[in-house]
Amino acid sequence: MGRLLREREMTAGVYETIPAGCVGASEQACRTLKQSGQVLPSTLRNMASCNSACVFALIGGKVRQVPPGARLGVHSAKVIVPWAQARKIGYSDRQIVSFEKTRLEELNGLARRYVQEMKIDVRLFDLLSKVPHENVHYLSRDEIVAFGIDTREFSESRWIAAEFLPGQFWGMKYFIEAAGQGSKELHTSVVRLECGDVARAKVIYYRGSGAGETGTGQRTIKFAAGAESTALTRYSYPSTVGWIETGSSYSQWYGYIRYDFFDKAVTRDAVEIVESESANTLPRITKLSTAGLSQAITMMRQRCNGV
Repeated sequence: MGRLLREREMTAGVYETIPAGCVGASEQACRTLKQSGQVLPSTLRNMASCNSACVFALIGGKVRQVPPGARLGVHSAKVIVPWAQARKIGYSDRQIVSFEKTRLEELNGLARRYVQEMKIDVRLFDLLSKVPHENVHYLSRDEIVAFGIDTREFSESRWIAAEFLPGQFWGMKYFIEAAGQGSKELHTSVVRLECGDVARAKVIYYRGSGAGETGTGQRTIKFAAGAESTALTRYSYPSTVGWIETGSSYSQWYGYIRYDFFDKAVTRDAVEIVESESANTLPRITKLSTAGLSQAITMMRQRCNGV
C-alpha cells in the first residue's frame, strides 16, 4: 500500500471519517449508513490511531499528515508459524524455530530498506525493532518530526464537539507548538470545553510543559479574542496526562467563558492564548484558528442546555 501511495504521489493522513448522518446515531445505524452505497458528506476527526502495519502504509504517502491528537503506534514484527501443521508435515521443533528466525531476519531487512526508500529516518525502524511485538510504543511529536513523518512544528486541529465518553460531551481543540525555554521541544496541548451553566462553558487548558519547567513563578494565562479576554486559573502543576501524549507533562488551567464571547470570536480568524511570565516581559501569544468553533459551540449549547 505504501509503495502505491508513493507511486501516485498521494497524501496520507491519520484521521477518523465521520459521516454527517452518523452524528447522534447508534453504531449500528451508522454502520448501515456507511454500507448503503450512498455518497455521504463527512468530516475528518483528528482523534484517531494508526498502529503497527498502518505506519508502514502511512510513510508511503508523498505528504504525511499526523494531526495533533492522532497517534502512531509501533512495535517489532513477529513470524507466526502454525506449529501443529508444521509438525504434521514432518518438521522438527528445531527446524521450525530456525525457520522463524531466518524468515524474521529477511522480513526485517526488507522493512528497513523500505523505510530508507521512503526517505524516512531509519531510526524509526531501529526504535520499533526494540519494542516487543506484544507491546506498542506511541511516537512522541518530537519523534514524528525527527523521523521525517510529519515535519510541521506548528499544527492545529479544527474545533470539534462530540460525546467522547458516555455522558461526557466536550468541545475539543488540539494544537502542537514548541515548549521549553528557547528550544524546539514539541508538545501537544489541548483546549477542552465542558458544560458550565446556561450562559457559560467551562474551559480547561491542558498546557504542554517543556523540560525543566517546575510550574513555579508568576505565570498568567488569558483566553482572548480581540479586546475581550478571560483570565484562567491554574489548578494543577505539571503532571502526566496519558490520553493526550504518553510521557509528556501538562499543567491544567480553567475558567468559565460566556457563550456570547464565542459568538463574537467566530467572526474573527483566531482566538488567542496569551501567556505572561511577569509584568515586565512580553507575553507569548498562541493564535488558534476558529475553524469549526461555531458548530462546536452550537452543539455545546444544545447538549448542555437542552435547547
